[in-house]
Amino acid sequence: MPWRVSDKLEAEGRSSAVQGQYGTNNINLATLPGLSYGRLDELVTMLNSDIAGRYLFGGSNTDKAPLPDTTTLLEGQGGRAGFKAVVTERKAADAGIDGRGRLQSSLAAGTTTVNLAEDGVHPFGMKVSTVSTTSGAVTVSQPMAGGGTLGNQVGVTFAPAPAEQIKAGQTISMGFTLPDGTETQITMKAIAAADGPPGVNEFEIGADAELTAANFKTAPDKKLVEVGGTTLAGASTFAASQNFFNGAGRTRAAR
Repeated sequence: MPWRVSDKLEAEGRSSAVQGQYGTNNINLATLPGLSYGRLDELVTMLNSDIAGRYLFGGSNTDKAPLPDTTTLLEGQGGRAGFKAVVTERKAADAGIDGRGRLQSSLAAGTTTVNLAEDGVHPFGMKVSTVSTTSGAVTVSQPMAGGGTLGNQVGVTFAPAPAEQIKAGQTISMGFTLPDGTETQITMKAIAAADGPPGVNEFEIGADAELTAANFKTAPDKKLVEVGGTTLAGASTFAASQNFFNGAGRTRAAR
């Protein structure tokens, strides 16, 4: 049965991309693309198999191959986008213009509250899901509708003077839902000015709450660019795959 062959090919694909295989970071990045192409081509060839001109998996239409050839599926043809183009477009749509997953941060002048909001109500990019802190000097607001043209947003408020400031080593974490339905999280750690400059997962405690808030705003902005080029890009590719290969039919139930 075709699903048994596809299950076998899927298992082989997963096996070749897990740690323990030869290659950079224990993943055989040099040969994996070629192996993946070969497995897809094998599946397409099987589904397009025929006996005496009658295609076995064409349903009621047995005089025509049910699938384009592998090259057409990947590259497209006659104005129709192939899988590679769909992935490229999806990754661009999810990343946004600045590569931060369609998220916008803001800090009004004279305030100590940093807001992180989705740039609109749409299915693309990362969606804010949680926010937490280990500091009693910081108040967080869980995801809520941003209003206007914005999607959901979270808020992080640093207690103004004379309240005590956040301490070095304390953290603020934000969680996000990715396009493939999985979750990811970034955690920012506060450091003292004497321990600077801050790294990619750190922010410097300022002379007052306003400066600390401004420093914190910069930290997630940088980190989200990194997440956008790695974790988000992978989730975008998976979402594009689901849309491209299941778009004309239904997702097969798990067996």
